[in-house]
Amino acid sequence: EESAEEEPAEPSWWQKLLGFLKLGKETAESEKPVFEKYASVFNYIHQDELQYFDSLRQLGIVDWDHYFSPDLVYEKYRNPFMTPIDASMKVFGWHPYWMGDAYKGYQYKLLTHVAWFAYNLDPATGSYTNPEVIEEWKKTELVKLAHTDSCKVLLTVTSHQLAGNKLFLDNAANQQRTFVDSITLLLKLQEADGVDLNFENLPAGYEKKLSGFIRRLKDRLTADGYLLTVSLPKLNRYKDPKN
Repeated sequence: EESAEEEPAEPSWWQKLLGFLKLGKETAESEKPVFEKYASVFNYIHQDELQYFDSLRQLGIVDWDHYFSPDLVYEKYRNPFMTPIDASMKVFGWHPYWMGDAYKGYQYKLLTHVAWFAYNLDPATGSYTNPEVIEEWKKTELVKLAHTDSCKVLLTVTSHQLAGNKLFLDNAANQQRTFVDSITLLLKLQEADGVDLNFENLPAGYEKKLSGFIRRLKDRLTADGYLLTVSLPKLNRYKDPKN
């Protein structure tokens, strides 16, 4: 008799926090001041959730809808008495791909920008490592719904591996060109508004190479009428403290 494979249990926020603290005791993080250590909590949880939901990637979009009970999500976010934000404010939101079509219940008038998370960068090629997620991007109605309320839509690009970032930033002529062409095509396909770049775990001494890549990407995107935002960790554990 065959038994159904059980889905991995998602760790609670408390378990994630304890895991971070344990990690801090066993690594060089424990040598940092308390403020710097706890400033890394957000980045730890962010990467932890991405890894967890990537492990469930075999689930289809219909299963995701059932998994997250989107009808309840819609009711949570619907509120006819909400008023749009002041025109001078910039408010960002992120829609992780694993939330399925929960985006149908978002109040986009409360945001100026929303980023679809995420295009996982393949540092060896410049393309992506999650084709099934990119297929969902190609079909999503998030862009159309957000634009109805004048909310701009970005595609988040993630790269969180130390060795991968080194490989990618060392190859400006090949991988980076492929990446720019790939991401531009995906923006045009959905008539989206730009890119949200999320690089973490930067090798020591690679600050200038990352800055150079960002400048080249900005020049290309700006020429095509797109926006570029950059999300960086507050701390870089690999930075040489003497520089």
